[in-house]
Amino acid sequence: MIWKQALALALFIAVPLMGAFPNVALDSYNFGVKVINGDAADIDHDGDLDFLTSQSYSSHLHFTRNDGANGLVNYYFTNYANDGKFIDFNGDGYADIVNLYNYGPVGTYGLQFRQNNQAGSFTHIATMSTTDLGSSLNSLNSIAVADYDNDGDQDLLLAGSRFNQNAIVLQNDGNGNFTEAYKGGWGNGQTNDANEAMWADFNNDGMLDFAILIQSWNANQPLPMVWQNTGSGFQPAYTEPAPGVGLFTRDGSVADLDGDGDMDIVAQGNLANGFQGVLVYENLGNFNFTRHQIYDQTGMTLGGVRVGDFDNDNDMDLVTTTGIAWDGTNPQRLELLENLGGLNFSPGWEGATTTGTLATVINSISWVGDAEGDGDLEVLTGEYYAGFLWGFNSPPPAINTPPVANAGPDQSVSATNGSASVTLDGSASSDADGDPLTYSWSEGGNQIATGVSPTITLGWGYHDITLTVSDGTDTATDMVSVSVLHSLDPTALGRTPWEMHSGLEEANGYPFGVIPFNSGGHQHGWDGEYAVATIPGAVDPGWGPAPDGNTIGFYGEGAPGTPSLIDDAGYGCQTAVDFTYFQTFVNIPANMTVTQFSIAFNGMDDGSRITIYNSNYPDGVVDPGSYVYLWGSGTADLSGYVAPGENRVVVTQVDDCPGGNTLAYAQVTLNGASVSYNSPPIANAGMDQSAECSSSFTLDGSGSSDPDGDALTYSWVRNGVLLVNGSFENGMTGWTHTGVSGAGGNSIDRGSWGNATDGSWLIDLVGTGNYAPPGAVEQTISTDVGADYVLSFDIIVNGVPSLVVTIDGGAPQTFSATGSYSIAFTATSGSTTIRLSSDGSYPYVGNNLFLDNVSVSGGQINSVSFTTGTLPVGSYTYTLTVSDGEFTSTDEVVVSVAADATAPVITLGGSNPLVMFRAASYTDPGATASDACDPNPVLTVSGTVDPTTLGSYTVTYTATDASGNSSTATRTVQVINQIPVAVAGQPQSFDCVLTTQQVQLDGSGSSDPDGDALSYSWTEGATPLASGAQPLLSLGVGVHTLTLTVDDGFGGSATDQVVITVNGDVDPPVLTLTGPNPIETICLYGYTDPGFTVADNCDLNPTVAMTTTVDTSA
Repeated sequence: MIWKQALALALFIAVPLMGAFPNVALDSYNFGVKVINGDAADIDHDGDLDFLTSQSYSSHLHFTRNDGANGLVNYYFTNYANDGKFIDFNGDGYADIVNLYNYGPVGTYGLQFRQNNQAGSFTHIATMSTTDLGSSLNSLNSIAVADYDNDGDQDLLLAGSRFNQNAIVLQNDGNGNFTEAYKGGWGNGQTNDANEAMWADFNNDGMLDFAILIQSWNANQPLPMVWQNTGSGFQPAYTEPAPGVGLFTRDGSVADLDGDGDMDIVAQGNLANGFQGVLVYENLGNFNFTRHQIYDQTGMTLGGVRVGDFDNDNDMDLVTTTGIAWDGTNPQRLELLENLGGLNFSPGWEGATTTGTLATVINSISWVGDAEGDGDLEVLTGEYYAGFLWGFNSPPPAINTPPVANAGPDQSVSATNGSASVTLDGSASSDADGDPLTYSWSEGGNQIATGVSPTITLGWGYHDITLTVSDGTDTATDMVSVSVLHSLDPTALGRTPWEMHSGLEEANGYPFGVIPFNSGGHQHGWDGEYAVATIPGAVDPGWGPAPDGNTIGFYGEGAPGTPSLIDDAGYGCQTAVDFTYFQTFVNIPANMTVTQFSIAFNGMDDGSRITIYNSNYPDGVVDPGSYVYLWGSGTADLSGYVAPGENRVVVTQVDDCPGGNTLAYAQVTLNGASVSYNSPPIANAGMDQSAECSSSFTLDGSGSSDPDGDALTYSWVRNGVLLVNGSFENGMTGWTHTGVSGAGGNSIDRGSWGNATDGSWLIDLVGTGNYAPPGAVEQTISTDVGADYVLSFDIIVNGVPSLVVTIDGGAPQTFSATGSYSIAFTATSGSTTIRLSSDGSYPYVGNNLFLDNVSVSGGQINSVSFTTGTLPVGSYTYTLTVSDGEFTSTDEVVVSVAADATAPVITLGGSNPLVMFRAASYTDPGATASDACDPNPVLTVSGTVDPTTLGSYTVTYTATDASGNSSTATRTVQVINQIPVAVAGQPQSFDCVLTTQQVQLDGSGSSDPDGDALSYSWTEGATPLASGAQPLLSLGVGVHTLTLTVDDGFGGSATDQVVITVNGDVDPPVLTLTGPNPIETICLYGYTDPGFTVADNCDLNPTVAMTTTVDTSA
């Protein structure tokens, strides 16, 4: 290649860091001008990449043609070109050129278009200014090319600078004419310089969105801006949330950097927070991005960043710059950042440059691609006075000749039950270098087999199978078509579902498959129209199911709303024909007498013809009665053309007018009765199940069905290996054995015995001692009760030993000769023990019994449902096969047994929390533990309760199962004090108290439920009076409410009150006069007082004084 012959003004010196990247840099190619943007394409179809570069200073646009022999030749195009890209704008398959132009005549900015002359040169054919675009952009800075509207034409994205306007989308009409589809910005009122325009499908909806990298002079401006393609236009979708951190970003790319399927954005930029370096905006989905500062280049001379898989490990690495321009101690140079996953990047390669010249200052990384076609990436850099193409690939490896794949001839097989066993053959594949090949067979992108000649099971239908062969470096593919056809039971009458084929006419050059044909003047469906029909072969890959397998149910093909392709192809009525083909295979039993055979139709438009193929007519036969015209009801009797066995019946349906195209109903009748087809059954093995620890499962196929209502039979088989290490290649792993002196336990190279193949290992059951006890090996496997299994094994016998086989303790079976053997058995339990032993003691010399290739297969159970045996930890796949007697269908169910990871469940007895009174006796109510996998988990109890001390106590119960899973439960025990009962005694009352009264109080009736000694305190109001249970108090006259408080010393207290009434002498004596009052007396007579009596409630002898005299003298 030419790069090694080109001039190099600077040489990169490899400095290995991590060893992940190659350590050799190719010589560079000098483009001779300062490159700011670049693109590459093979413009002349000579197999070599040519380059388009735009340069600063004069902003020249240069096309650099690669002649493949003598180097690169520069062609100058124009000044004032900020960016240029290759684009096939007119759809002729050759790369044209579109470039931006700026700084020309005042007020002119826009695009220039150059058409590829297909001879290595270009012609300027058009100019489109920003005025033409209706735009007032100050400048155009970046251009990106992509088919954003998925119409097959390449469209344009322009990024420029202007208030509120940063992006223009131009739509290509397919002829190189561009119209504005979108123009706009974020409306933030700022002048933003757009540095990079990028297309990408950011939300994985199949439509290209776009992003613009921004240089802003406002620290609150966003950096990347993203617009969403809505299908009907574009709308702003993301900008970094305000306040932003942006000053500028540049030289960006889009790629899935973290492997999550979403396109991320990488750029180099300066942030307002002081960071300078590589930024990644991680795509979180739904137009949400988060910024990561990937590589700090603070203080360095920024030169850009691009994306590429430089170490060919299928993840995207980064190439950027490091160092400082014109710095002899830390010169500027390229830096490769290896992608370690998870958005972690590590420096993986540095290339040093000479220093001190403008020619070695890297201003941009303009393009990354495989310039040499050797599978490694090259980097185009823009330097101060130059542009360089640097190679980062290792020395070229030896040329490998790719292999040649040969998938063998196409095959056609018959199947009576819906599937057939087919052996594929890739043995004719080859490799010119003699490299060993690996083989992979796939269908529809899914691998179905490996190996050179695998045998596989294919269902009824047509299968295109791809063989991929690899020599370790290159691959090659080939395809084989395998047709699995219904083969009806020769003793049964029936037919296959209708199939449909759109015809071979389109493949033969007729657009839409419509053939020009003038049938004017004839009835629709005229038999002459079939002269241009070609019936596809029976196994042509174009055959597929008809809309209705029973009735055909065809209602035409055409543009939406029309059933016909005639007008789609541009023809009118009876000026062209379109054929659609239908086939079914009818089986006629050998012992059947056929008296009538016809096809009945309904909804015929425009006509049909019947062709019958069978053993009598291998090339097909058409009877005049086979033609059916527009709205015809059926054919004539064709019984004379059918034969015993398989009869292929083909309906050729013709459409000759755009007005309609249908074949709604077709029914095969034989001897006056309809011949129906059998629909295959549908197997349903039920939902996947899972459990922990050894477990059994009930599998149920009752969800299976048959569309025809046929009775079904059921068969279950467990897939996978039942025995462990049946080849003994891992010694005795999986087996237990008995015997001494090596008997039953020696693993030796089989190649030493019985002419077997070297490297195959087996077990000697005789041993090495003289008359050693017989050796035996055994293994217990999981089986399903009632299932049928086959035990297979190989033995090599030297001398007189015999092998004794015992299955689950049953009757022993003896084998004495070298050979391969099989024993069928039915499992009677969920586990079965296989034991193989020698039949006696023999001297080692001359006697050997070698055992190898022990396996157990099968496990078939014939019932609609069953319960498996107890399965150990693992994953098990059961295949259910259902049959309706003709066809079969399968379904799989996976049952998974996980290791016991669930802790036991603890159930507490009694109350929680549990409350008890101090000084009472504590009895633990206990707990129980249950575990799905361990019937007897160990339950322990920790923690103590002191019933004499108040407080809260925790009792912990721990349950542990046999797998070590444990759980805990706690009970809270609260020891509380009972409150005492205060009794202050009966109320007391005292009368006629002159001053004070001695009162005996009585609180002896108080008590404490816990039996605690009580203290007594008597108060009146807030005044303490006495203590003790029965104090004597002196109380003055009045009513006294006394409070007794008793305390048990443990925080419990209670009160009671008693009323003591002390009454004083408050009533005066009662004086009662004797005699009348008043008393009349005679003057001068003496007066004798009648006297009086006096009484007092409190004083028995009150004092009475009389102080008045009676004077009778007057």
